[in-house]
Amino acid sequence: MNLKIYAQLEKQMLKDGKKSIFKSLRSAKKTLAQHEKKRGIVKFTSQIDKTIFNVKEQIETIEQFIKEKNLIDK
Repeated sequence: MNLKIYAQLEKQMLKDGKKSIFKSLRSAKKTLAQHEKKRGIVKFTSQIDKTIFNVKEQIETIEQFIKEKNLIDK
């Protein structure tokens, strides 16, 4: 879990509500899928690997935030 992302999620929820948290999760999962697809195509993957790592960490943090805050997607 990334504490910096967690703090940003706290601010985001106060400002934009819980729907925005679920939107962020969907967006991060979409980004992960796109980069994993690119990884199989491009020759040099170091930057893509770094992005995949960061996005996975973001998804993990968002999911932890949702669990700890008992949020339900409606």
